[in-house]
Amino acid sequence: MQQFGKVRQVFVLLLLALWFIAPHTSTAMAQQAAQKKVTLNLKSANVKDFFNEVTKQTGLNFLCKSELANQLPRVTVRETDKPVRQVLSDVFGQLGCNYEIEGNIVTVTRKQNGGLTRLISGTVKDGGGEALIGATVALANSNVRTITDNDGRYSLKIPATACQVEFSYIGTENYTLQLSDGNAPLRRDVTLESDNLLNEVIVTGYQTISRERTTGSFGTINTQQLERKLNSNLKNIIEGQVPGMVLDKDGNISIRGLSTLTAEQNPLIVVDGYPTEGSLSDLNPDNIENITVLKDGVASSIYGSRAANGVIVVTTKSGRQQKTTLSYKGTFRFESKPDLSYLHQSSTSEYIDAELALYDLSPSSSTYSLSYKSAYASDVTYLLAQRKAGFINESEFTQQINALRQVDGLKEMEKHMFRTAFTQTHNVGLNGGTENNRYNLAVNYK
Repeated sequence: MQQFGKVRQVFVLLLLALWFIAPHTSTAMAQQAAQKKVTLNLKSANVKDFFNEVTKQTGLNFLCKSELANQLPRVTVRETDKPVRQVLSDVFGQLGCNYEIEGNIVTVTRKQNGGLTRLISGTVKDGGGEALIGATVALANSNVRTITDNDGRYSLKIPATACQVEFSYIGTENYTLQLSDGNAPLRRDVTLESDNLLNEVIVTGYQTISRERTTGSFGTINTQQLERKLNSNLKNIIEGQVPGMVLDKDGNISIRGLSTLTAEQNPLIVVDGYPTEGSLSDLNPDNIENITVLKDGVASSIYGSRAANGVIVVTTKSGRQQKTTLSYKGTFRFESKPDLSYLHQSSTSEYIDAELALYDLSPSSSTYSLSYKSAYASDVTYLLAQRKAGFINESEFTQQINALRQVDGLKEMEKHMFRTAFTQTHNVGLNGGTENNRYNLAVNYK
């Protein structure tokens, strides 16, 4: 019992010692961490990267709400061997935040400005300078928002501590305005650039409307798609760029298959709103703005029965209100000779073996005349007839057959019937005009 009492006394003394030493140890560790020096070289970094770098060098951990961390602007810090507490004071002072070190935890909070607000106002326009009506102006991560009026003007009251204001409009890229603390009124004019998602339009020849307002089936080819292929023939350029439109080996175009066997099978060509009986090959590819292919019965409501084979609407480039500009585009294209070995045809020697095998099946059935050499008979058949008639012996026959085996018919075709094709095109354009008169001239040489 006496030993148990001594053990209990020792245990109580240990607990008292730990209770007394632990707070002082924690405080000492915090003071030691806060007195450390850091070296930082951060350029336009977000606060999370700043937190991580300080943690690596000092062991201090940061406690900050995600919403606040996402709203804080980027920071640039360049310090060499400087006390961490001084660095934290400088950075959080610029960010408008308070911090408190307890143990090895740094708690970051937003400074309270006593409920002060500021007024931000201005205009919102598109890339062409036109006012955007109904554009949304909102405080980031909140329900505080407004929309622009008929002149594109807006006015929004926000907290003095707000960091970001977001501008958005259908068909444009969102824009985020970074703010610093303060309660002074701020005027800011914003331009929202197009996001190119709603730029595709359908040209029917009678009107130009956006894709979402159209009915029926159609396909479009813009200037960028036309410039991807280096070819001077417009038919070859648009081949494979519109689903349902097929170009055959003779250069005939069919849209969604044939609609007739005996009547006109070519689609209707409409150039700048005027139906024409010309061919796409007659048009200058470098002078075309866009092409719209109308592929179903909706086109018949515009152009009647002539649209039964589909309609290809071509819009050429128009003059612009600017000083006269001269443009040039040149291309050089070569196409190598085809490699006929890819046809995987029988070789000359294999063909000769087949002829000899057929002859051996029925030698008496050969009716070849020696009085003349027919254009429809092969050299092998002629030699067989000469051997049979005794004009040549077996040795001479074998010698001449072996000579024929050395002839490569495909190579002879490549040598005498094909050549490398070189094509060059030159296009010169003249564009300009005033508010009332505009012109666009283009000359293409192939």
